[in-house]
Amino acid sequence: MNAGHNRPLLVGADGHFETLGEGGTAFGTFAESSYQEAEVAMRPNDTLVVYSDGISDAWPEPGAADRELAHIAWNANNGSANQIQDAIFEAADRRTPELPRDDRTLVVVRRLAA
Repeated sequence: MNAGHNRPLLVGADGHFETLGEGGTAFGTFAESSYQEAEVAMRPNDTLVVYSDGISDAWPEPGAADRELAHIAWNANNGSANQIQDAIFEAADRRTPELPRDDRTLVVVRRLAA
C-alpha cells in the first residue's frame, strides 16, 4: 500500500494505532518491482491515514510523526475525514512553516459508525 512512501497508519476508535507495513519500493522505479498485498479490517470510527514524507518531514523522526498523526486522528473523535486532514496540515504547518507545501500528500479515510 505504501509504494515507497511512509507506512499508512490505522488508528482505532480507542486510540490504539498500528503502522501497515505491506507494500514495496517506489512505484514505477524498477520494471521488475513487485508489491505485497494485505488486508486489514476497519471497525466503526477507525481512521486510516496515508501520507507522504512531505507530511512526516515536519517531525524530527518518523516515529514522532506516526505518534502525532495518530494522536490528531484519535482526538478528532467523531470528526470528519476532512477535519482530520485539516488538523494534520495545520500541525505540520505550525512545526515547519518554511517547508514547501507542494510536496505533501495526505489521504484520510474514516469508517463511520454502523
